[in-house]
Amino acid sequence: MKPKKYDVYAIGNAVVDIEYQVDECLLHRIGVEKGMMTLVDQVTQQKLMQQLQQQGLQPRRFAGGSAANTLALVAALGNSGFYCGCLADDDLAEVFRQDFQQFHAVTKQNHTAVINSHAKNITVKSHVYAGQHTGHCIVCITPDAERTMLTFLGVNAQFDVHDIDFSALEQSRYLYIEGYMVAQDAAFAGVKKAIDFAKNQKIPVGFSFSDPSMVRLFPQRLAELMAMRPDLLFCNADEALAYTQTHVLDQALSQLTEKVPHVVVTSGHQGAHIAYWHQQQKKIEHIPAQTVKAIDTTGAGDAFAGAYLHGVIHGWSSARSATFAHQVAAYVVQQHQARLDQETALQLLHAS
Repeated sequence: MKPKKYDVYAIGNAVVDIEYQVDECLLHRIGVEKGMMTLVDQVTQQKLMQQLQQQGLQPRRFAGGSAANTLALVAALGNSGFYCGCLADDDLAEVFRQDFQQFHAVTKQNHTAVINSHAKNITVKSHVYAGQHTGHCIVCITPDAERTMLTFLGVNAQFDVHDIDFSALEQSRYLYIEGYMVAQDAAFAGVKKAIDFAKNQKIPVGFSFSDPSMVRLFPQRLAELMAMRPDLLFCNADEALAYTQTHVLDQALSQLTEKVPHVVVTSGHQGAHIAYWHQQQKKIEHIPAQTVKAIDTTGAGDAFAGAYLHGVIHGWSSARSATFAHQVAAYVVQQHQARLDQETALQLLHAS
């Protein structure tokens, strides 16, 4: 069989995180639900940013986006991949692109960035929309390290099936999709086409619920994607319980594995539960997490997924993959950024 060009093909909303340190009282004043992702329009977001800045809060800007964070970790570990999303022609788009410079990115005139990583590469391909705005997310970090997100999708709202490069997908070993894509009609239709194509090509599909708000607001759309039988599901315990409408995690795991043969449910410092089928028997494993002092949980789940995917790509056991993923996530929550630089990622890999 001819080797594939890309290890992971990822689809997601390309956004830049604008992060503020806040207290919980401020979240109550601006009327947002702690720990959730809320979609807002541009006017609302601008008002919020003005309100935060009037209180003397200084933001930090980082490249973000759930699937982009996951693929960045996949790249940092020396794998190859392809990312597609939408960017505008503005300064935030440059923040997004420049983050990949650590992999020696070269941005071409067609706005395709090729990132070399250990003689392999990642291609970040996006349709660039002039006169619009790159998606950005206000990330409010409370003293307990919890992140609360208010996202303006910007040009990501334009994403549709035409943004998907099916020739690149055909050359990929794995398809990975973030759950945030179910929030827009055209994007939802596009990812269903991508999953259907991948299934026909016998390309395994990984999927993440991404946030409890997606489970709460778009249960039917998530059910449609689950009915397409992805091969690997990432979610946290809150999302698993909400989706299955149960209060018992073992029951949620049992229900989820009826739809997806390999399920990874994270529970923060309580570790991860992994459910999968082995020789027609359902197996459930609990892998403890590392205990660290978290300062910012933004991107921890994305990094966990990227590290776990690395294990899947290289044929590791689920226990080894989850143990390594915990190590990576533990490092991420001790910094104010959702991504690891390549040197740190490789150090963690070599120490695992």
